[in-house]
Parts: sequence; structure tokens; C-alpha cells
Amino acid sequence: MEIDRRRFLQAAAVSAGTMAAGCAKQDAEADDEVPAAIRALKPMTDGVVPISDDERKQRIDKAQQLMAGRYQLLLLHRDAVGPERADF
Repeated sequence: MEIDRRRFLQAAAVSAGTMAAGCAKQDAEADDEVPAAIRALKPMTDGVVPISDDERKQRIDKAQQLMAGRYQLLLLHRDAVGPERADF
């Protein structure tokens, strides 16, 4: 049985639509299974202030410094272990 491209794409579209409808139904059923304690949780975003651009830049600088130091430690460790165990 030979199938042309048009029929294949039609069948794929129908299959995808059917699967999507089934997933939506499962999601709706899953909401009923969530415990009441979890459903009663409230968002904890009150009083949260986004970080400033300066603080963001400071955090990036600190992370880069920490990563540079860690990279140097890895190099020291690799040299200390020797070529037979340097499988990083």
C-alpha cells in the first residue's frame, strides 16, 4: 500500500489533533486529583522587589570570578592527578 504525501500529512494532522484533545482531557482530570492543601496555596510574591541593573551586573561579575577560580582549581587538579586519570 503506497501513500502519498498529502494523505500522510492529513493523517498526521488528525492524529496530532486527537492526541492534543486527549491530553487536554487528562489535564482537566489531573486538576481534580490535586490535594486541597496544594490548591489552597497562595502566591508568595507580595513585597518581592526585582533586582536593579547594578545588582545584576554585580552578581554576574561575582559569578564570573567564582567560575574563573573554579576553572583554575580544575586545572590544578588535573595536573596533580596525572595523564592516566585526567578524564574530565
